[in-house]
Amino acid sequence: GTLGDEAGAVPGGQTVYEIGSITKVFTGILLADLVRDGTVRLDQPVQELLPEDVKVPTKGDAYITLEHLATHTSGLPRMPPNFEPGDPQNPYADYDEAKLHAGIAAAELQSVPGTRYAYSNLGAALLGHVLARAAKKPYETLLRERILDPLGMSDSALTLTEAMRARRAAGHRPDGTPTSGWDLDAFAGAGGLRSTVDDMLDFLEANLAKGETPLPTSLTTALELHAEPRGQAVKMGLGWHFGTAPGGRWHNGETGGYHSHAGLLLEDDVGIVVLANTATGKVDQLAGLLYRVMVGQDVEPPTFDREVAIDPEVLDDYLGRYALAPTFVLTVTREGDRLMVQATGQEGYPVFPLGKDRFFYKIVEAKIHFQRDEEGQVTGLVLHQGGREMPASRLD
Repeated sequence: GTLGDEAGAVPGGQTVYEIGSITKVFTGILLADLVRDGTVRLDQPVQELLPEDVKVPTKGDAYITLEHLATHTSGLPRMPPNFEPGDPQNPYADYDEAKLHAGIAAAELQSVPGTRYAYSNLGAALLGHVLARAAKKPYETLLRERILDPLGMSDSALTLTEAMRARRAAGHRPDGTPTSGWDLDAFAGAGGLRSTVDDMLDFLEANLAKGETPLPTSLTTALELHAEPRGQAVKMGLGWHFGTAPGGRWHNGETGGYHSHAGLLLEDDVGIVVLANTATGKVDQLAGLLYRVMVGQDVEPPTFDREVAIDPEVLDDYLGRYALAPTFVLTVTREGDRLMVQATGQEGYPVFPLGKDRFFYKIVEAKIHFQRDEEGQVTGLVLHQGGREMPASRLD
């Protein structure tokens, strides 16, 4: 691909990307490192590390610990109830410490802490925040001193240096349109890190080194099993998800214009990182194939839908409303030379032509095939998604 600039520069190992939620792995390792030196404890109640007037929710006699936050077993919701971005294009920029404290106090636990896995950006943000408070240093300073500098990750940071900014790949939405980067304030520990392929490969190599790194104990501790909720097919390290392959550990991330994947196969001595400046889950598909390639398996090259050119005048044939169910309708409109589809209660998204009457989404794995009668009039469509074919009749 390209960096997205007018010169069409090609990305390389030092190109800078937002890595989003892979940051949670670094926050988990920070927890392990602060436990190692006695600053905090895994079983320490989060309430002890916050001001007295900030009340962390409990359920029954159970309280949230630091380990619960790192393993997504805190019971906290995915997002705080007071999350109302002032700028949807940079949604976390105005969510500061005061809002985080208020959001925690207003949150209701969805389960008893320690009993169930439920992915929580709020929990990860809170973990980064309280670790910084315990160490009496800003989160980014703590991250730099404890992980980034010891591992030589000079091109990884929350705040871009001028040199990093010059090598930054411009972000893109799933449909390929440019978008701005994200700035994370109180949510820094959940997804604020920027990095490069070279730095991330150094990081993965350190995790595979089996003790021969500047911070071996903390890396190893984070990779170990810390949560296996009963009745759920999930296992967690500190920040790391366990994969299905032996020794598998992984995390991915997505911001408004980027998608990332990093993982390890500990028993095979394999580490993989994929960074992209388009927010698309196809990155995870590619990573899945790379794991198999790296252990010597034969794989079929990935095939991705590609947009073809069609006569823009044909788009008018498809405009209207299509009922998948009595209360669920797809509304098809046109914006310039682009067809837009909006489902009931959802945002509208562009679809892209595969050929006459056939379109595909880039934001999800789904296709639409418009149906015509013998006279050539569009009378309905079929939505192909998740292995299902869902017909819809045209209402108007």
